[in-house]
Amino acid sequence: MARRFTSLLLFLILLVCGITATAQSGSARFYQVAPMGFPLVLALCALLVRRWVHSAQAQLQMTLEKKQAEEVHQVLIPEAVPQIRGFSIESVYQPAGQVGGDFFQILPAKQGGVLLCIGDVSGKGMTAAMTVSLLVGTLRTLADYTQSPGEILAAMNQRLLGRSRGGFTTCLVLLAAADGTVTVANAGHISPYLNGRESSLENGLPLGLIAETSYPESTVHQGENEQITLVTDGVVEARAASGELFGFERTAAMAAQSADTISRAAQNFGQDDDITVLTLTRLAAGKQAANPQAASILWPSIAESRALPGWEPMDSG
Repeated sequence: MARRFTSLLLFLILLVCGITATAQSGSARFYQVAPMGFPLVLALCALLVRRWVHSAQAQLQMTLEKKQAEEVHQVLIPEAVPQIRGFSIESVYQPAGQVGGDFFQILPAKQGGVLLCIGDVSGKGMTAAMTVSLLVGTLRTLADYTQSPGEILAAMNQRLLGRSRGGFTTCLVLLAAADGTVTVANAGHISPYLNGRESSLENGLPLGLIAETSYPESTVHQGENEQITLVTDGVVEARAASGELFGFERTAAMAAQSADTISRAAQNFGQDDDITVLTLTRLAAGKQAANPQAASILWPSIAESRALPGWEPMDSG
């Protein structure tokens, strides 16, 4: 940036001042600057310096905000997948360059089983990170008082009203009991897949739009060794260079595979948004889950961020 700034400044000085050759001796040339050009040159230099400083400050601010948002989001995304008796759980979170709005939580249920939450906040950066912070805090507090997915979503909706800044949040809450009963409530999110088949659920509106919104609960049965897969729209909406979407059919065809396999397939196809994948497998009686899995959280570097679709630098004015 500094080199380009210096070159531009020198070029404009030469252009504006009207430099004229006065003598020539061998290969050396001597120049005289028109006196009337100096005030204009000084004004131009001041303008360029001011713009350069503003651009540098804006770039620094963008970098700091991105770092702060990443730190907030990393605190809210589970560092490790908890071991819950009777279940095997996998997770992958892959943001798309900028800090995004995907989030998930995995909480032990009071009566045994597990409570899962997955969602997607519209927007990017610190605004999205703070909305995620609000939602995750609400979920963790509510989990001490109720295990009802519908009640949890209704309370999260109330907390988000007036705080969405014109955006919205899709979210799904799932309670899986040890006996295979799975209760789900959905706020406009992609439906879960059970053994590669999309489950038919009643849907409520996304969070943060309307106060008087209810979230009906649906119940399905998960047999032993059957897998439930939850994804965000970064999987379905992965886009190839040709413009073709990964789509629901490809997602369904891969939904019985591991979280890592699904995530990599969408990323390799053409990641265009945050990708989050959760898988929940009900284990056969007496079978133990593998060792605790570290949650896969893949934060791109700034250089990688710039190379991904959707990355845009801050306008320097």
